[in-house]
Amino acid sequence: MIKFFRKIRQQLLKENKFSKYILYAIGEIILVVIGILIALQINTWNTEKLLIDKEIKHLIEIDRDLKSNVENFEELIKTQGVVIEKIDFLLNNIKEKKPYSFDFSKNLQSVKGIEEIEIITTGFNTLSSFGMDNIRTDSLRSEIVLLFDHEYPKNQSLFKDLGRMHHESLVIPIMLKYFTNGQGAIPIPNNYQELLENNEFVSMLGTRRNVKAALIRYLNKMIEDSNLLRKQIQEELKK
Repeated sequence: MIKFFRKIRQQLLKENKFSKYILYAIGEIILVVIGILIALQINTWNTEKLLIDKEIKHLIEIDRDLKSNVENFEELIKTQGVVIEKIDFLLNNIKEKKPYSFDFSKNLQSVKGIEEIEIITTGFNTLSSFGMDNIRTDSLRSEIVLLFDHEYPKNQSLFKDLGRMHHESLVIPIMLKYFTNGQGAIPIPNNYQELLENNEFVSMLGTRRNVKAALIRYLNKMIEDSNLLRKQIQEELKK
């Protein structure tokens, strides 16, 4: 192509067609400029496409994490609901002064334990390592950071600390004071009849129930926030 243009220029010069040569040279310059502009535009398009593809990948990963978290939260709500039912069973036995049965001890075993929330943040961690600017929409980026970097850690820490505090300061002392571990670490009352009149034990059960109910409320709020963010992400992916 270059040799072709060179031959045309040389031919025009040999024929002393200087004015045509000038016009041709200007035209050639214009063609070169147009070629450069087209190349730059193509490069811009390619760069933009790479950025969009990267953003889509991050959003899909975060949406996947949100879906898994919602499923985990829903499962934990069911688990905590079962524990509340068992606490209600114990409180009802005490209120109605029912005779001791092994079911009392099996249900009591569920009162122990530290509340923990498993939260998946793989997609958010990947996005953070590559740079939050990979999410181009400011409002969406802010919502992602708010949930993953603030709300999730706050609730996770809250219930871990709250559960540990109640477990160590309330549950363990009372279990050691009024119960003996049977087979499978199932608590057996030292004196069941005295336990029926024990306000300290009843208060512990009530507190544990409140903790479980609070956990469920916070889990429901996190489910609501997670689903709202999923909706925003899916709307962004449709653009």
